[in-house]
Amino acid sequence: AVLIIAGVAFTGTNLQNILGIDFTGGDEITIEAASGQDLPTETEIHQIRDANENFKNAQVFYIQDLAGGKEQLKLQTDSEMGGAFFDALVQQHDDKGLQKIGESQIGGAVSKDIQKNAWLAVAFALVGILLYVAFRFELGYGIGAVAATIHDVLITIGLYVLLGKLGLCSGQFTAPMLAALLMILGYSINDTIVLFDRIREELKLRPDLSLGRIINFSVNRVLPRTILTSITTLLAASALYVYGAGIIRDFSFVFILGILTGTYSSIFIASPIFFWWHKGDRKHVEQREFLPKYDWNEDA
Repeated sequence: AVLIIAGVAFTGTNLQNILGIDFTGGDEITIEAASGQDLPTETEIHQIRDANENFKNAQVFYIQDLAGGKEQLKLQTDSEMGGAFFDALVQQHDDKGLQKIGESQIGGAVSKDIQKNAWLAVAFALVGILLYVAFRFELGYGIGAVAATIHDVLITIGLYVLLGKLGLCSGQFTAPMLAALLMILGYSINDTIVLFDRIREELKLRPDLSLGRIINFSVNRVLPRTILTSITTLLAASALYVYGAGIIRDFSFVFILGILTGTYSSIFIASPIFFWWHKGDRKHVEQREFLPKYDWNEDA
């Protein structure tokens, strides 16, 4: 709860600096220095930014070119300010042979459409999860799954933004980060469904146990599988983070956070909410679970 509140508060108060160009609109310029020269430092670029009021919202990121391994500077500014900032940078560091190797602009109308579609994508994903789990299992399972998924999204965004201030990632929320969040939704719900399926099976196999003991027993049964799956996925995502660059590094970092929060939430968020929804009464679950029953006749 503390992490969620801190993350949401920090994100809300720094939203303008956190949202990438995909969601705010503006200019993006990719810059390289001449062979044997270093790019201007972040401090030097901030000096240029602070000297001109028109550049106050400029953001700077250093990335590695995946093809050649050369360091590049990615500059994001307000609309129609990218060229002026680049000219000021070249004038200040004319000995570095700075070259503009990429440039793009996103208008305000387009960025608003992207914001709208981003919210709709997350909302539809959550509603879809609720409907699927409620239909496949029962409404209480769906409520627990959605609550755990919302927890994962909020914690991941909060940690991503906060840890971005420590230099572990860019801390910028862009369209690829939205894709990473949607992937986290799928990964998290997979863990939760595996646990809920075990709970449902144990309710049928152990009619003498209370709902609380059934949940504890089910968690212990699926925990080794959950840990092994999470570790395997975490190793792959960590490799991308260590050896990747730019947006790939941010994407993998978000996924790492999602793996950790998803593993935690499926056990400590989804199950307790499911237990609370049914007031700890297994009969409350059995009366509301409308699953077909099949009888197998050996002589048929």
